[in-house]
Parts: sequence; C-alpha cells; structure tokens
Amino acid sequence: MFFERSLLTAEELGDRRVEASALNQLGIVLQSQGRYEEALGYYDRSLMIEEAIGNTRGRAVSFSNLGNAYFHLGQVDRAFRSYQEGLSICRRIDDLPGVSSSLRNLGAVLSQLGRFEDGVRALQESVAISRCIGDTPSLGYALMSLSLCQLSAGNAASAHETIEEALRLFQRLGIEPPPAAEELRTKLGETPASNQAVA
Repeated sequence: MFFERSLLTAEELGDRRVEASALNQLGIVLQSQGRYEEALGYYDRSLMIEEAIGNTRGRAVSFSNLGNAYFHLGQVDRAFRSYQEGLSICRRIDDLPGVSSSLRNLGAVLSQLGRFEDGVRALQESVAISRCIGDTPSLGYALMSLSLCQLSAGNAASAHETIEEALRLFQRLGIEPPPAAEELRTKLGETPASNQAVA
C-alpha cells in the first residue's frame, strides 16, 4: 500500500512531517474499512508527532480525524472534545475551510447529544463561512447537515427549505446528491403540517 511505503520511507529518512501525514492517511484508509479502533491508534501517533514538531495545521487535521473515528464508535463525548480542539486551532490560525468543516462535524455531534439549538447555530456558521469563501461542495453538505439538525430541533419548515437549497446546489454543480439528502426530503414530505414550526 502506498501510504505504508510512505510511512516506512519517512521513518527511514527521519521526515517527521511526512510520517505524521502517512499515519493520518493510513488511519483514513482503516476508517473507510470500518476499522475505527485501529484508525484511532494511527491518528494518536500522528497527533503526537504533529505536537512534537509544532505543526499546528497538522494537529487540527489529526483532531478532526480522531473526532470522526470516535463519532463512528459512538463515543460522542470524545468526538465532541476532539472536534472542539480542531475548531479552536483552525480559528487561531484563521483556516476558514477548516473552521467550516469543524463546525459541520461539531453540529452533527451536538445534534447527537440532543443539543439541537447549539447544533443549528454551529451549522449555520459553517454554511455562512462556506458561502463566504465560495466552497460550494462543502456548502451543500453543510446545508444537508443543517436541515437534519433543524428537523431534530422540531423546525420542519426550515429543514424543508434548507434541504431543497442543498439539492438545488448539488444539481447546479452536477454532483449526485448523497442518498441521505433524498431520504431527508422524502421524510420532510411526510412530516405533519402541525409539526412545521415557523423559522
């Protein structure tokens, strides 16, 4: 595997930055295979190296990846803390795409924790940043997450408006919308009108 070779080469050459990057990439591969516990080990090792060499952006990436693995393992509190750490770093270094991505992840976790209003606020900020920097694919995913959180918060009217915007955006970009987006639209079509709170 390419990343395993990269890791070995980086270790042999003593290139700590490449080593940390390869560890992160190996973690992502393992996570895509559902091997979350193993992925955590690689992310932890990467984070330790990033901290040792003072790579601030690399630390933010490692925290984000840790958060993703914890989230998939159902360890929502640990995911929340990891995403918060990553967000804090991204804000500090003025990494707007990183801030937007961290807020999107944080919004999903807040929703899982039942903190729907906080989740909506985080996702609205993610949407605003994605619009501001012109990151349209990320905007589509942020809108989709926001719609889901709005629905969980009991605001089906806003959720319906938001998912429709996301689907129009995906169509304009020529991107196949994730199946979850169409499922959400169908679900919202079945939501009783009495539950549709005013935005």
